[in-house]
Amino acid sequence: MEHVQQIAEIIRTTGISQKEACKQLKIPFYYFYKLAEVSGIDWKGLRAELRSHQYDGMRWGSWTAIDGTYVYKYNRNTETMEIQCRCDCGTVRTLNYRNLVNGSSRSCGCRLKGGRRSVPWYCPATGENAETSAELANRFGINSLTVLRKANTAKPWTDPDGNQWVPQIDKAIPYQPGTHQKAKQTSIAS
Repeated sequence: MEHVQQIAEIIRTTGISQKEACKQLKIPFYYFYKLAEVSGIDWKGLRAELRSHQYDGMRWGSWTAIDGTYVYKYNRNTETMEIQCRCDCGTVRTLNYRNLVNGSSRSCGCRLKGGRRSVPWYCPATGENAETSAELANRFGINSLTVLRKANTAKPWTDPDGNQWVPQIDKAIPYQPGTHQKAKQTSIAS
């Protein structure tokens, strides 16, 4: 029982694997489960509890892991790793851990909904300002995605006249969930 508690404490404090903790205490890994069973300790439950905290507070893009929400499930040949995260805008979702690690999920979509569209631009050469990326794109008659891509990477954009425009990321207006208004529907009376 003493060894099982020591291993649990090592894992809890250092975050290393169960196998590594057994090596530190010089206990054969295969023997550990028998030791836990004899001691009357539910190691699977303890391991699940330890795993649930291993990603607390970690960040992937705009997502931040919520404490104690990581869940690992193994059914036959399928592994599922899920974690609840909070986006910078406040949205909370349960996400697949692999999608976070490989970059498939970087935010809830708030960056596309308006968080970065409201980045103001400044042209040092002419002293002109544009309140949004869309306004800047319309001024030069180009696709607004061209300017948005530059704003999202915080890189300057060169207009057709050869002047550089600099995105002012520090002055961007952050996305507020629930503030987008749908266009009013008008009914046509016949």
